[in-house]
Amino acid sequence: RAVFGRTSAPTARQLEMASSRSLGVLVEDGKVTVVAPDHPGLLSLVAGTLALHRLSIRSAVAMDGGCGMAIEVFGVSRPTGDRVDARRLRLDLEQALDGRLLLEARLATLESAYARRRRAAAGSPSQVRVIVDDTASAQATVIEVRAPDSHGLLHRLTRILAEAGLDVISARVSTIGHEVVDAFYVRDGVSGQPPDAEALRELEPLLVAGALARP
Repeated sequence: RAVFGRTSAPTARQLEMASSRSLGVLVEDGKVTVVAPDHPGLLSLVAGTLALHRLSIRSAVAMDGGCGMAIEVFGVSRPTGDRVDARRLRLDLEQALDGRLLLEARLATLESAYARRRRAAAGSPSQVRVIVDDTASAQATVIEVRAPDSHGLLHRLTRILAEAGLDVISARVSTIGHEVVDAFYVRDGVSGQPPDAEALRELEPLLVAGALARP
């Protein structure tokens, strides 16, 4: 059985950002904090925009900021080591949240280059494990995905969850070597109740395919 940690509590600074009830972006060394009005698919949009900026997501925590706001904190790195353009990132996030950013098309072009490098470096078949746990939380069902690290992985997985009508109320992402462990606390986007674990197992092949996607 998978073991899941408790969700983190927002800091005073994060709650202050959330109190504005508008998009807030804070870029620090190795960390990006995004505060935005909560809605289904938000985590996927933000993760995709970070991937578009060639940021590798090493860790992520999604939290409730109150007043309909979500707080998402990402530990990030860049292979090139150069700094994040905070102004450009904020503009792209604004456009992504408004539906004006051609996110999928631009990511497909970017990820194809990463995919070619992964295929060239691959020495053994990749494996993905999906674990569904409906006992870890009374408010949500937990979906854990263990997969080889790849650019845009968090975006692809959370997009699949959003398209299935699931609301990610909390998420934890961690990187262990070349493997990523993503734990998503999900509820039904309509009823707000924990979805049936048996029904969620139908998502397993979609999540596996998404984790192994090669543009």
